[in-house]
Amino acid sequence: TIDMGSQHKSGKQQEKNGSLKLYVQIYNVIQILLCSYMVYGLMPCISFPNIFGINSEFDAQGEWFVFVHYLSKFLDWFDTLWIILKKNRKQLSFLHVYHHMTIPMVWGYLLHNGVANGTTRYGAWVNSLTHVIMYSHYLWTSFGLRNPFKHLITGWQIAQFYSCLLHAFVVRALEETECWKMAWLQICYQV
Repeated sequence: TIDMGSQHKSGKQQEKNGSLKLYVQIYNVIQILLCSYMVYGLMPCISFPNIFGINSEFDAQGEWFVFVHYLSKFLDWFDTLWIILKKNRKQLSFLHVYHHMTIPMVWGYLLHNGVANGTTRYGAWVNSLTHVIMYSHYLWTSFGLRNPFKHLITGWQIAQFYSCLLHAFVVRALEETECWKMAWLQICYQV
């Protein structure tokens, strides 16, 4: 049955939702901190005018932060758990489930093939930055506060998507390291 509002919930249900809210808030804080760590660690590959890090060197630090990003994709599965526990079926879309189930495989494939470095850091960086924005919004609004920038978040997510697609085409055209071979993976995944 669909819950029609908190005034109709039993005391036990309100208590359950209150503790779930606390867990989600803690999760949001963890995501903000972890993603901020990745944004900071992946920043060296982002510089003007080479924002995609084309032909940037492979280094242990870059690979470490891509590995952390890969691991964070498993943490993202909690998003799906929260949706299920909140019984918010509208948010449980095919795209949501597909993305959360497949993106760890993509990053794992890049790590396994030794190309989770160099220009591939851009995708991890921009996704981590997007997650800092999203989880900050979720945390802020979980306290009942209005976010005056809410309308910009979806636009940012769409811009991230298109920037990653553009990144893949630029990599195909300009990258001289082994990463260029993997650009097709990104293009196919996004299309």
